[in-house]
Amino acid sequence: MALSNLQSISAAQRFYLSALLVYLCLVWGWFFAGGGQAGQPVTVQLLGISLQTAGVWKITPLVTTFLSLALIGSITAAGPAWAELRNAFGDLGLQAPQCDPVFYNLDTHKNIFDYFSFLRLRPEGSSADAGDIDSLEQRKKRFNLRHFLYPALFLVSIYTTYRAVREPSAFAGIIHHRLFWLYRWGLLGMQIAYCVRPIYRAFCRFAGVRTKFVYD
Repeated sequence: MALSNLQSISAAQRFYLSALLVYLCLVWGWFFAGGGQAGQPVTVQLLGISLQTAGVWKITPLVTTFLSLALIGSITAAGPAWAELRNAFGDLGLQAPQCDPVFYNLDTHKNIFDYFSFLRLRPEGSSADAGDIDSLEQRKKRFNLRHFLYPALFLVSIYTTYRAVREPSAFAGIIHHRLFWLYRWGLLGMQIAYCVRPIYRAFCRFAGVRTKFVYD
């Protein structure tokens, strides 16, 4: 039961990560296809729906915020799920796999960031302990850019939302400007607020400070 719970969270994480990546690539691909002009009349097909320039900017705060918060929630939920699984191993008198908190060996729904974390520039050296963040040796090797994979994605998402919020063409055809202003800035603020935690934890892991509070 505990293993199924962890794997279901992993599947959700893969889905939300992939969806956010695809949407961000579509938005910026569409933007550059218009020669870098936000007001260029370019049509993009999204989930079978044709959207013009203003339409893309209108829905972007909602889509990026929803997917970012869902992804952050799935990442956060993995911690308690892994702790529950470790307790289940202990109740059975078994030794839990040393892959805390990435649980890569138990993850049957790997996403693209899982494989990015194994990229190495040095031709020599082992990557066998790449997932064993709980080990002392691995914590000594904390200066690894893999800590910033998810934070970088969140920052790109926040910037994309900000561009959508600031885009004048998004007001086209809007009657209730105050409600739309609240919609855009409210979603941006919510996204920033919930992205602080994973970004802060990544910097702490990289710097090796307050590690007691940022690995669980």
